[in-house]
Amino acid sequence: MHSLRWLSGRISPTHVRVAAVVTLGLLAVATYLVLRGPVRRTASRAATRVDMAVLLIALENHRIEYGTYPTTSDISDLLRVLQGDNERKVVFIKVPKHAPATYVLDRWGTPFRVESSGISEPRLISAGPDREFGTPDDIPGK
Repeated sequence: MHSLRWLSGRISPTHVRVAAVVTLGLLAVATYLVLRGPVRRTASRAATRVDMAVLLIALENHRIEYGTYPTTSDISDLLRVLQGDNERKVVFIKVPKHAPATYVLDRWGTPFRVESSGISEPRLISAGPDREFGTPDDIPGK
């Protein structure tokens, strides 16, 4: 109690406000540091799903135009077909800015895997954050 009486004469309302602002600032920084990883992972997964949805729409438009899906399972060949390297030179997609001209990559830099028979809708798969296919963090394109 004795030390509190001594402090009460020395702490002004301004000191209390400054301490509160500093504490809130530290809490904000700590919250950012704790949450930035999960938020970034969630955003990257969502962006990868959007990229795959764009590809699936382009593939569906190819089916409407030609009656079948492209039969290639190589992502670079598939991309060339969708970019206009097809019988009627129809452009179904433009390469996203984040991808090189010969590949469509997920947000971790891995080319999408394509499973296609030409008859049923192709299946796109992202390897996910670990960049390895066949692991639990893979992202299916549907």
